[in-house]
Amino acid sequence: MALVPASGILLYNDEPVSEAIIVFTPVDEHAGFPGGSARTDMDGRFVLQAYPTHDGMVPAEYKVSAVKTEVIEIETTDPDADKSIARSFLPEKYISYKTSGLTATIGPEGNQDLVIELRN
Repeated sequence: MALVPASGILLYNDEPVSEAIIVFTPVDEHAGFPGGSARTDMDGRFVLQAYPTHDGMVPAEYKVSAVKTEVIEIETTDPDADKSIARSFLPEKYISYKTSGLTATIGPEGNQDLVIELRN
């Protein structure tokens, strides 16, 4: 299937989200083509890839999820315990397309100005 350009910005409470993973999953689960994903840059911008070596997406309607974790150092007196934990920077509902409530459309000519907005 032909790929079209697909890029945009990820915002959380109107602020760009850097170093997040955004995933697009076809709304039609039997579509016969993959979704795509991207990592946001320092300005929250992303370029979607349907395949690891090719930028672009199959034109379709997608469900969207996003995740960003941060590692937090913790104090412990247990020498065998982990000294750090990962926690989600974004609200947990956005981790899965089933709970995010987010959708996006990639049209036949592509979409290079997608804005994915997350809220508390």
